[in-house]
Amino acid sequence: MKVRDTSGREVHQEEINMGSHKIINVTDCSADQEVATKKYVDDNAGGAPGGANWDVQFNNNGAFGGDNTFIYRTVQGRLHVETITLGVAGVSTYNTPLADGTANQIIETDGSGTLSWVTPHAVYGRLTTRTFIWNPATGNFSTTSSAYINDGDGVNSTSEYASANGINEYAEVILLCPLQIRQFRQFGAVINNGDGRWKIQYQNLAYDWVDWVTGIPARDTADWSTWDSSGAEVVAVAIKLICTTVDTGAGDTVIYELQVKY
Repeated sequence: MKVRDTSGREVHQEEINMGSHKIINVTDCSADQEVATKKYVDDNAGGAPGGANWDVQFNNNGAFGGDNTFIYRTVQGRLHVETITLGVAGVSTYNTPLADGTANQIIETDGSGTLSWVTPHAVYGRLTTRTFIWNPATGNFSTTSSAYINDGDGVNSTSEYASANGINEYAEVILLCPLQIRQFRQFGAVINNGDGRWKIQYQNLAYDWVDWVTGIPARDTADWSTWDSSGAEVVAVAIKLICTTVDTGAGDTVIYELQVKY
């Protein structure tokens, strides 16, 4: 069959002007360079996945083609996002939640590919040892100043020792702002017998004092303890060191320095 345009010229190797008429009664395409019919496009590009366009691929610049594959699975009723490498699926996979969520929620990942709706929460900074010494401690230590628990350089050096002479004597450090805390350590003193005890409380965002770590032995060596992360990761506005048992070494529970950080 010869193809002619409206002027009668044969145009089988040129552009075809159909004069606003349709080409009808054609079969669906099956090869790469065949013209696609409306039905083929609706079924495979604009309709439900499962046909030729089951995987829609984008490269790192956002254009079609590349190693990132985005898949919509109607069986699961959710968007399935999968990254492939050299055609091997399953390197990283994310499935959007089935639920709609509520107003102002955001999608959060657990780091293992599970996405869920959550209510946004405030993000707080992390306490450092340098920040912990910014405000001198206050309190009611009766033998020495409570301020001595954080009068070092915030690294390794210490200055004066602090000592509590009675149960519930304390030293309190008010932080510059609400900050996350996770661990602590202390610099001890050879004058301790090691039978004294401390506890650390933190003041939460509601300004309530909460026990963070209890039963902390008074260190009886003049060196730093290891970092202790037995307390929960919390947000604190202030930190308090409290004597719960007086050491028998010299009648005081002695500490050269307390450090708290995230």
